Amino acid sequence: MRKRVFYCIICILILLGCQSYQKRVLIPLNLNGVVESTWIDYNNHATRVIIVQGSDSLKEFYVIREENISFYEKIQKGDSIFKDANSLKFYLLRNGKKMKYVFNKYP
Repeated sequence: MRKRVFYCIICILILLGCQSYQKRVLIPLNLNGVVESTWIDYNNHATRVIIVQGSDSLKEFYVIREENISFYEKIQKGDSIFKDANSLKFYLLRNGKKMKYVFNKYP
């Protein structure tokens, strides 16, 4: 009986950990800050990394889908970036010009 309970708990933890990056990180992510830096992590499958300095914290998120690479390529250090939680819409503000980018939904 204890083994079954143990295996059930392990299975639940594995299933929860397998949620897509979009569901776990991007959708709940709330951004309101300035882009501090961008870089490509070649040690992690050339993942594009964006560092955002908000009023209270430094946030890091990844652009991992090829369909969203153009968003990464548009960003420059010093851009203001905004994103509400429960959304895949990102807004960039540069020199008074507001740009909107919507991430593609992940399967």
